[in-house]
Amino acid sequence: DDLVFIGAGIEGMLIFNTDGSFYKKIGNNGRGPGEYYSVNSFTIDYENRLIYILDAGRAAKVMVYSFNGDFKYEFSNIDLHGVFQKIAHWDNKLYLFEIFIAGSATYNWVEIDLHGNVISTKNNSIPNINTTATIYINPVYKYQNGIGYWNQYNDTVFRIENGKTSARFFFAKGDFRLPTDNTSNLDKYFRVITILESDKNAWIIEINSPTDNVIIVDKIGGSLKSVNGRNIKTALCGLTNDVDGGLNFVPISYFREKGGEYLVGKNDAYLLKNRVASEDFKSSTPKYPEKKKELEKLANSLDENDNPILMIVKLKE
Repeated sequence: DDLVFIGAGIEGMLIFNTDGSFYKKIGNNGRGPGEYYSVNSFTIDYENRLIYILDAGRAAKVMVYSFNGDFKYEFSNIDLHGVFQKIAHWDNKLYLFEIFIAGSATYNWVEIDLHGNVISTKNNSIPNINTTATIYINPVYKYQNGIGYWNQYNDTVFRIENGKTSARFFFAKGDFRLPTDNTSNLDKYFRVITILESDKNAWIIEINSPTDNVIIVDKIGGSLKSVNGRNIKTALCGLTNDVDGGLNFVPISYFREKGGEYLVGKNDAYLLKNRVASEDFKSSTPKYPEKKKELEKLANSLDENDNPILMIVKLKE
């Protein structure tokens, strides 16, 4: 329906039109019935036009709303003693993924029905680790007929299909894995915050301070390309934007529409304004000069404290 769904934490569950105009907020903040404290994660059932919101907290509280904002029902399974970070809908079931810090998770994932009853669980096999080498985001993504996920002390990106787990990708073993001892120098270790898949490629976004890398894996040819990361002076990172000369592109989401494949990225308003005001932007010659003018007009219409700007790119066929 040309809608954009954004889980904005304590700001709530927000829906925008694709022209950027605000459509509505789903639900209200609070601790009462029909209210959530913060949108920890959300997932969409397109067929039944329902939004499942995972509230922040330990009790796996899930709230269900229609696209129109009508509150349907909620459930909370207090028997699941985990701290769940992500939720995904697949094949009329829901999957909850626990936050995975220093091996302290009870589960890798829990499969539940649409009212919170447990169908199956995948327990965490890694024991607690006394380490500060951790990240607080574990990638979960949907692609074609399954759900992909990665836990940071493993070598493997796993895939859930029909309630069963299988290996999807393997990372090289050795010195790049997060260490299990207590260390403060994390620069050289492989720390992934986002994984996306398109038909031809996998897009892996890696934290590797002081640079952020976008790694593109060619699934067909098997090659791998690491794209240079952050320029500290201009806070640019990701794929070079040669479309309009704007900020570099870091994909955060993937979707399909009418046979096409799309990636979504976002940038802060003040960064875009700084980019457009820079001499580097003014002297740039992107592929589409008319889009450069449109971007300049957009940036000049913004306040530096405005909401982030979404950038949508269509992948080549």
